[in-house]
Amino acid sequence: MLTLYKFGPVWGVPDASPFCMKLETYLRMTGIPFEVKKGMQNMKLSPKGKMPFIEHEGKRIGDSELIIGYLKKTFGDSLDGALSPEQKAIARLIQRTLDEHCYFAAVHSRWIDEANWPVVRETFFRPVPALLRGLVSGQIRKKVGKMLYLQGAGRHESAELYAMAIEDLQAVLSLLGDQPYLFGDAPSSADACLHAYLANFLIREMRSPMADFLAQDPRVAAYVARIDGSYYGNAA
Repeated sequence: MLTLYKFGPVWGVPDASPFCMKLETYLRMTGIPFEVKKGMQNMKLSPKGKMPFIEHEGKRIGDSELIIGYLKKTFGDSLDGALSPEQKAIARLIQRTLDEHCYFAAVHSRWIDEANWPVVRETFFRPVPALLRGLVSGQIRKKVGKMLYLQGAGRHESAELYAMAIEDLQAVLSLLGDQPYLFGDAPSSADACLHAYLANFLIREMRSPMADFLAQDPRVAAYVARIDGSYYGNAA
C-alpha cells in the first residue's frame, strides 16, 4: 500500500499546502490506492525535509512533482497519457506558473500579511504553550519572511506580488474557459494542481486580493465544487 504523508485538513480544505493537496487530488483522480498519515511530526521522516512525501515498496520519495513522475512510471499515466504533445507542454507550464510563482503570493498572504497572520498563528501554533506561542510563531514567521526575500517574492510590495498572482490566475483561467476541465471533459494532472490553488485561495478565513478576484468568477467555485464532489465527496 502506498502511504501519503501530509499536514492534514484545515479551514475546510484537505490540506493547507497546495503541494500536499495537489498530490492527494492526483491520487484520487487516478484511483491509485493509498493511505494517509498526517501531521507535522512526520516531517523528520521526509527525504527532502518537507511535505508531501510518499512511502511505497520500501522507498520514500519527496517533492510532489517527482512523486507524480514516479507514480506515472509505476502505475501508468491514466490522466495525461492521452494528451497531445502541445497539451502536455501547456500542462507543464500551468503547473510551473502555479508552483513556482503563484505559490509565493499565497505564502506571503498567510505568513506576512497582517490581515491573515493572527488566524495562521492561532491555527498552526495552538498546541504550543501560551507563554511560548508568540515567541515560537514569531521566529518561524521570520524564517518564512527570509525565505521569501531570498527567493525574490519577498522583495516586492504586497500589492505588486498580489497583482502578479492575479495575472497568473487570469492566464490559467483563460485556458480553462468554459470547459469542465483544462483539456476538456476529463481531468489531467494540471487540474489536480489548479484545484489545489483555487481551493486554497478561496479559504474563507484567508483574505486576499486573489480571493476577491476568484470570487467574482462563477466558473471558479463551480470548478472547485466539481472536483471536490467527484473525488472527495464529504472528505474535504
